[in-house]
Amino acid sequence: MTLHERIESRPDVMFGKPVIKGTRIPVEQVLRKRATGMTSEQILEKYPRLTQADILAAEAFAADYLEAEAPGVRQPGHLQGRLDDAFFDALPDDELTRPI
Repeated sequence: MTLHERIESRPDVMFGKPVIKGTRIPVEQVLRKRATGMTSEQILEKYPRLTQADILAAEAFAADYLEAEAPGVRQPGHLQGRLDDAFFDALPDDELTRPI
């Protein structure tokens, strides 16, 4: 099962919001728990039906959604498409944290 196969959106479940497949747990809820500092282990304790793969799928889904929805952002020709981990790993440590 690929990461996105773990996410589904159905009009009859949580008003069509993306949820972890087979649950009513929205991707948004998982991300908000992470944003408050909850570890994967804490999320899994709170939602025992989830797996570590579900948490990773929620994070990947959100990242891919943002990549696809970034308004007005155009990548140079040699960067068209997905930027993979190798791209970010190749950046100097301070490149992602420096002010724009």
